[in-house]
Amino acid sequence: MDLQALTPMLRTWDLPATRAFYTGVLGFTCDSQSPTWASLKRNRVALMITTPNNHEGDRAPAFTGSLYFRTDQVDANRYLNARSVKMPLPASYPCRTSGYH
Repeated sequence: MDLQALTPMLRTWDLPATRAFYTGVLGFTCDSQSPTWASLKRNRVALMITTPNNHEGDRAPAFTGSLYFRTDQVDANRYLNARSVKMPLPASYPCRTSGYH
């Protein structure tokens, strides 16, 4: 079995604002959507966003992991500032170049 990709599904309490951030700021395209779900892509990166599921008892936003976007754009601060995103973004670590693979 050859795994081709992993597409995370992230929950959001504000689907339109989240979709707008990923498309307007980070340059993703929305290739499919419904009132409660959207599929986003940019280059070889794909992710899905969805509203909370009532049957799973969501009461507050939660995420138990990390997302790392690997890029050849070394100056992430300049890229985001050019799109009116004020730094620092809420993140565990500052934007930086690392040796993670």
